[in-house]
Order: sequence, then C-alpha cells, then structure tokens
Amino acid sequence: MATSGSNWQSIEAFFAGLAAQNAYFEPMLRLVQEIANSEFAQTLYPWTSMHALCISQKKSLNPHESPHLRISLKSVSEMEFRYIDAAIESRQWSRVVAPDRALDRLLYFFGQLNWFGRRRL
Repeated sequence: MATSGSNWQSIEAFFAGLAAQNAYFEPMLRLVQEIANSEFAQTLYPWTSMHALCISQKKSLNPHESPHLRISLKSVSEMEFRYIDAAIESRQWSRVVAPDRALDRLLYFFGQLNWFGRRRL
C-alpha cells in the first residue's frame, strides 16, 4: 500500500504491477496514466488503499482522515468514484461509470467540487 507521500510515478508502477499480473486492473492503470500526464497531476496528492486510487487536494499526514476521492473497480464494467467527506457511507457522494468514461467523470467531479477554481475543464 502506498502512503500519502506517494507520487504519480509510484502509483503508476503499483497499478502497472497489478495489471501485469491481472488484466482486470488495466482500467485503473490507464486512468492513473491519464491523470499523471494531465495538467492536474502536480496539484493532486495520490495514494493507494488496497486496489483503489485515492486523491486529495491537500497533503495530509493522515490522508484517510481528510476528505478525498476514492476510485475503485467494482467489476470489469464498473468503476466507482466515491468522495469520502463523511463517516456515514450513505452521506458520501458516489457515482459508478464504465471504465472508458472514468476521465470524463473525474473532470466532472473536479468541476462539481470546484477543485481547480472556475477554469473550464
């Protein structure tokens, strides 16, 4: 498991290793590569939790205790985006999309929560 000190290169290596062992994880690897090569990479703080990608806006010593987006595969055809900002799961924002729509969902999330100001995503 990666820590809050992780960078996109280590996250990409983690998912590349998983995908090399099991093609099920290829959508996660593709999404990580897209984020790592985007204009947003330098202002996001990534880490992994089991087989999920977690992202926050701010660096934290205890990232799991801070609001963050958790992205995980639910099946080969479903990727879940869950914003963890409350302890009660039913109060958390959650969306499920096909893996090929993951980057669009992520950009929409950034806009909804105004993570990057008013600029057009």
